[in-house]
Amino acid sequence: MNRHLDIDFKELGRGQHIFQAPQSCNKTGSLKSLEGERVLLICARNSLLAQIKSRLPKTIQTLHYETTIDNQKRYKGKQELGEGETQGLGINYSSLYKLSNTRDSHRDFNYLVIDEPILLWSHSTQYKPDWRNESEYLARIIHTPVVIYLGADFPEHLLEEIDELGKLRGDDPLEDEDDFYIIEENDSYDPDLETLNEQLGWREGW
Repeated sequence: MNRHLDIDFKELGRGQHIFQAPQSCNKTGSLKSLEGERVLLICARNSLLAQIKSRLPKTIQTLHYETTIDNQKRYKGKQELGEGETQGLGINYSSLYKLSNTRDSHRDFNYLVIDEPILLWSHSTQYKPDWRNESEYLARIIHTPVVIYLGADFPEHLLEEIDELGKLRGDDPLEDEDDFYIIEENDSYDPDLETLNEQLGWREGW
């Protein structure tokens, strides 16, 4: 039985894409296909960011606490992300407000990857919620061409929020069977891209 994800994320069209699978299915490892692309990775914990960077250094070259934007004096004027810092950047949800202090921030990245979005949802609603972080989070989802959600759990309230964000993006409504790829605990995975496209229901023009 093969539950090992091996997806070329560069084949994804414009829109929001949900990949739900149990642990140890190589969800994060598939980000290797985005080497050299402008990728913003958002996680809930710095420790997870460090693990992903160590595993995929050509996809995520820099973490937010290693950059020029990691400065608490956010009202001292606009800063700029260096060229290397917009190639592949990993950032903690609780530090997203720092991206608001960069010029042309909404044009920095072509791919937004949200790892375990249910944890980010908890941070934004239960654990020290901060509108500065939430507004940057929402802006990134709305303005980044390709948004990829990777997680093991997508409860109904989270799917409803993603659907509402899709409306703000101008995307078509999510369809239960057409806009998700879900691997159950006992499912096998067919890595053939044509099959995947059929299962996800990609739309012409994306």
